Amino acid sequence: MLLLLVLFLLTVLFFLFGTHGWDEKALKNIVKQLETQLNHEISQATDQRPEDLWIKEKEYLQPYNPILLNSLVDHDLTRKVSNESMITYLGNKYSVPVKYIGQTVNVKVTDQKLMIYHASRLVRQHYLSDKKLNYHRDDMKEILGTTIFHDLDDDNLAEQLTAKEITYRTERSAKMSIHIAHFPYDKGLNDFDFNFQPSVDKNRIMNLKSMNFVSLAQNILFIGSSGVGKTHLATGLGMEACRNHLSTYFVNCHELIERLKLAHQENRLEAILKNYSRYKLLIIDEIGYLPIDDLGSDLFFQLIARRYEKKSTIITTNIPLSKWGQTFSNPTIANAILDRLVHHSEIFKITGKSYRMKDYQEQQTTETNR
Repeated sequence: MLLLLVLFLLTVLFFLFGTHGWDEKALKNIVKQLETQLNHEISQATDQRPEDLWIKEKEYLQPYNPILLNSLVDHDLTRKVSNESMITYLGNKYSVPVKYIGQTVNVKVTDQKLMIYHASRLVRQHYLSDKKLNYHRDDMKEILGTTIFHDLDDDNLAEQLTAKEITYRTERSAKMSIHIAHFPYDKGLNDFDFNFQPSVDKNRIMNLKSMNFVSLAQNILFIGSSGVGKTHLATGLGMEACRNHLSTYFVNCHELIERLKLAHQENRLEAILKNYSRYKLLIIDEIGYLPIDDLGSDLFFQLIARRYEKKSTIITTNIPLSKWGQTFSNPTIANAILDRLVHHSEIFKITGKSYRMKDYQEQQTTETNR
């Protein structure tokens, strides 16, 4: 509503003063800036950012029922059968006999039915559905690749189909959670080169994939110089948390401090602290690269204090814990923050070489050998 009000006022101003120096392009830029700012700010009503809510809700928002609408009109379309022996119509998948995999079929939609033709011959018929996956019993037997399913009754076959549908929905949910978490890149724990970084205990890291540390509200601290893989490991654990349906968010320390300070200035600190406190796992990256003033230190402490013994936090830092007093302007607050982070935590000190320098040296060697 606030965005609509702002747009309305700007439109009125444009029409009133358009001939006295207002430029249409400039107005559009102002509107775009306001839209971006408002979409990034945390709403006091929902304690979430509009852009995050939009990602969650957009797949459920439909101005009309497309299946019902399209069933009223004859359609003759072409589709290529996927390797899963499926074709897609209005975002939903429908099965086709496996012998048509890779081939083009004609699809006719009429009277709530979807009919699939190959070489003018009807090969499969489905009722239109709002389910994401729609299998014909005979197709499913072939897709599952074993004749044992010919002997299953409808209940057992339905159980197999339900399991496949659950897997599909779980994978889709994990992808959405990973997107909303705002990770800097898509790198998992399996992508980490433990041989290059022997100071990292692979077994300790892999044991964390169980997410028991989140259940116990424990923290993880990665300490090491730039480029040793701290952010990669934190991101990998965060992605595992998303796959385990744990609310997760990744944020750079400097960006976090600036958001907290802005919220403090705008009298909405409580809302943003509440928002960051609700995540089961909060990843704060790169503490120590930039100094933190008195206000930033105080606000950061408030956040850590709220999460203490309630939610898990992963920290990456390039400075030893003994020198945090040099990063936070107030040594007393620095000690209070450390006290809450280190208590109930696992600490990883990474002393290896920089991955970035490794990649640079390999690139230089390749160019030299050309």
